Amino acid sequence: MAGVSRAGDVATCTTHSNNGSTTVFANGKGISMVGVSVAGGSITGPGSLSVFCEGSNVSVGGDSIASHGDSPHATAKTANPSEDVIAG
Repeated sequence: MAGVSRAGDVATCTTHSNNGSTTVFANGKGISMVGVSVAGGSITGPGSLSVFCEGSNVSVGGDSIASHGDSPHATAKTANPSEDVIAG
């Protein structure tokens, strides 16, 4: 299980951060969702297969982000997730 990704968590490309839900929160930050949230590019997941937010899979640390430029943006991942809110 991994920590959930949240709005403001910085992606591995270090110049972009996630956006997230405006109604569902973890640690006071909006939860990021696969196929809905972005961090430079769309968060493509896979995310949690069993936890959902607003009808979409919750994004977790290490999820892929769609390419949005040259390296390091070509293979960015979600990073810095919650340490105490986890999803399987």
